[in-house]
Parts: sequence; C-alpha cells; structure tokens
Amino acid sequence: MKNFNYLISLSVLIALGSCSKKDLLEQIPEEKTIARNATELTPFELELESGRKAYQDLTQLEGIDFYIRSLGSNQGRNALQTQGKRELVSIVAPTAVIPTNQLFFLRPVPGSDELYLEILSRRENAMIGLGLGFGVPSDGRLRTYSAESFPGSQGQNGYAWRFVANQTGNAYFMINMNYFIQRPGTDEFFWLAIRNSDGIITTGEMNANDPFQQFQFIPNDQFIVERVDMNIEGANILSSNPIVLSERIVDNFSPEPASRTLTFSETLQENFSFNQSSSVSYQFVAGASASVTIASVLTIGGNFTVTRGSSQILQYGRNVTKTISLSESYTVPVPGQTRSVLTFSAIRHNVRVPYTATLRGRDTNKIININGFFEDVNYSATILTINNFSLANNTLISQSFVYPNPKN
Repeated sequence: MKNFNYLISLSVLIALGSCSKKDLLEQIPEEKTIARNATELTPFELELESGRKAYQDLTQLEGIDFYIRSLGSNQGRNALQTQGKRELVSIVAPTAVIPTNQLFFLRPVPGSDELYLEILSRRENAMIGLGLGFGVPSDGRLRTYSAESFPGSQGQNGYAWRFVANQTGNAYFMINMNYFIQRPGTDEFFWLAIRNSDGIITTGEMNANDPFQQFQFIPNDQFIVERVDMNIEGANILSSNPIVLSERIVDNFSPEPASRTLTFSETLQENFSFNQSSSVSYQFVAGASASVTIASVLTIGGNFTVTRGSSQILQYGRNVTKTISLSESYTVPVPGQTRSVLTFSAIRHNVRVPYTATLRGRDTNKIININGFFEDVNYSATILTINNFSLANNTLISQSFVYPNPKN
C-alpha cells in the first residue's frame, strides 16, 4: 500500500487558495506516478514466465471451442480456417456465423513443463501444425494432420505450440516448438512463428511489432460476470494531485463579524477500467456487471491510505464513465467589511486494485477465472481555503482554511 504525505498536499491546497481560479488551475502540478517495484529477470526468465502465463490462461479454454483471428488483416481476411485433413490452413474473411472449420480447441502437451499446447480443428478433430513428414508434405506449411493424433503420444514434431502475449495484452504470438532455423551468418537459432501474409500463412522469426503475427483467441461464447473479488489490501495509490473544484465569494458589509454555513456540491465524470491480465479475447453479454467493493482513500495518521469502501454495481469493461458526487458543508467566519474568497479543493487519486473475476459462459456454462487490475479515481481531503480581502482597498487581510462540518 502506497502512502502519500498529507501535510505536503494540504500545504499545496492552501497555497493554491491565495490565487485566482485561473492561476489555481495553472499551478496544479503535473501528475506524479509512483514507480512500481519489479523483480529483475533475465530475458530468458522473462520469456519463460510469459510462456507459462499464457499456458495458464489458455488452458482455461479446455472444453470450449474458440476461433483464431490475426490482428493484421489483408482485405478483411484474418480468420484461420481448415480445409480438410492434410490440407493447408487458410486465412479468410470472418462471417457473422462461425462455421465449424473456423473453430478450434486445445489440449496440453504432456511433459512440457506447462509451456506447450496442441491446437486441434473442430471439424476434422485433428491437430494443426507445420507437419514434418507425419502423413503430410514436409514443407513446413500450416496444415491439418491426417489423423486425430499420433500413435503412442502427443507432442510430436511440428504440432507443439508455445504462446507469447503481445505488448498490448490482447493477442498471442503462435510459436512452433519443433521447427527452428538458423539465423543467417550466426550460430543462433530461432523458433518459427506463423504470420498472416496477404491471406496466406507463412512462418518466420517472431517480430514483436508485427500485427500480422499476433492472433486473438476468441472463445465461441459470451460470458456473464459471476463475481469480482477486490484485493483492497494489495491496492496502490499511483498518483495524488490537488484539484480546485469550485470558488465562491461572500461579502460582509457590516462592521461586525459574521458566520455562515455553506454547502459546496460538485458532480464529476471519471473513468474506471477492469484491465485483465489474460490475453484471451473474452466476449461479454450486453451490460455485463458485478457488485464490487470500491477502494476508498482516507487520511490516517497524516498519510493517504487505501481502505475498504462501499459496494457498488459496476459495468465490467474498460474506460467506463462513472459519476462522482462531492458535497461538504462548512462553517465560514467572515470578518466585518471583508470580502471572503472561498476555494473548495480536494486531492484526486489514481488507484490500482488487484482483482479476480469469475466468469461463466452463457451457452457452455464454462467457468473461467481471470486476474487483473481495477484502475479507478478517488477523491479525498476536501478542504475550504478562505482568503479575506478588505472591502475598502482590496488588500489581503488574512488566510485560513476549514475542514468540513461533521456529517450526521
């Protein structure tokens, strides 16, 4: 849990209160993001970790069909489609109704240390792979095998796949783990990744920036969000910034001091996102939502701390807009023959909360568990800054601040 010094932020709010509203907004500091700690891993360890993560995410699709589409599209063609046993797998334009020869399923390769999977076509009930002489031409092209499985065991040459998530986390590189070639002019070798090349599947070295090598795995079902569990204890405050909400002027023409109770209310529009760590492209039923416990930022012991807040029903998605209402009442002392400029301010926090979501397939009843981070906006430390000016010559007489009145 990240804590931010409350007193520093408070002093910024007070300083802001002595300026005009235009100046206040101009002086609000740039957002400061707190760096996350990360374990230093070698490139090999990172690749191994990525492969195991992809394996864990994809094996949840056991027992459910999915279709595969490349991010890059050639004249609308990006859907993998089988054409019968021993035949090449082709790339076609997707259709509204998914035919069975565009559906696939998977199974783990035994003894692969949770790294490799086999992909099978639904219509032929047979593996797809690069095929190295096992009843298919030895041309290294993506084909459907001639039988459901090899005699004896699975995981034969050309049919074991490893998957690496792309940088944006919405697709995978499909890397064949039995077919590698030597990099020209070196002693180095690399495994072959498949690619959508003008509607034909080719192979080559993985290129992290090539969208035609990146394939989405889309389950052939729509999912209901059964529940979302927030790990409030593992939440982080990513940034905290002062923000001016509104300003009001109160004049006291009498020579006698006065006191007024004023209520400041603001309605703000902010976005939240459920960012899942799985790169599988799950589709959700319309209006998918869940009851979640919202993280709340409070001031405890002079620090900003994330605590467990209220439960709310939120739409499950990314960049979803929500409304935040802030309303506080203040008792404001106003000296005689004084103009009081009242500035209503708060601290705006960006908060990241780990979560686990349980999904259920509407048609298949398949249960899927995915992890991710819920990114939200929260407000705390509302304060009213009072700048008192003489009505006679408009000079600043005093400055003070008050906290909200207790709520019943």
